[in-house]
Amino acid sequence: MDDNSLYPIHGMRYIAFWQTTSFYVIVSVIGFFFLLFIIWYFIRKYRSSKSEVKSAWVVALEELNQIQKQLLGKGMLGKTFYFRLTWVFKRYLSERYKLDVYGKTDDELMLYLEGSGLASDLVQDIRIIFEGSRTIKFANQKAAKERMDRDLKASIDFIEKTTPKSD
Repeated sequence: MDDNSLYPIHGMRYIAFWQTTSFYVIVSVIGFFFLLFIIWYFIRKYRSSKSEVKSAWVVALEELNQIQKQLLGKGMLGKTFYFRLTWVFKRYLSERYKLDVYGKTDDELMLYLEGSGLASDLVQDIRIIFEGSRTIKFANQKAAKERMDRDLKASIDFIEKTTPKSD
């Protein structure tokens, strides 16, 4: 061989790994499983988005029944009972009547409800339920079990009274 010529390269052959059949098979299998995962994810998301939305009165009655079970079972502090009761009412009034009541105290809530156009007998029912809860919630006054039972019963009656007749 002469010094000015190239070395013979015809006998040596190299195929890069990304050009092999095994690489194509592995990438195809991974791509197939990735596609299956994406399809599964969107089917799962679609099915969960079709879950039934409960109405405000159904949610409120379920929460009041849960409070009632806890009250009958192991008992509940008056303070805790009235905080949960007012929270149920605020959420119910907000969802059912589209009233902005979340950031209001009990007194502000009563004033707001009087000016909101809500029927006066409904406002009076809420006032009866809330009338003694302020001292129980904030002054740590003891709540009588009979009073808590009465207010819970009045709350359930209020929700049932304001439930639309079509349900």
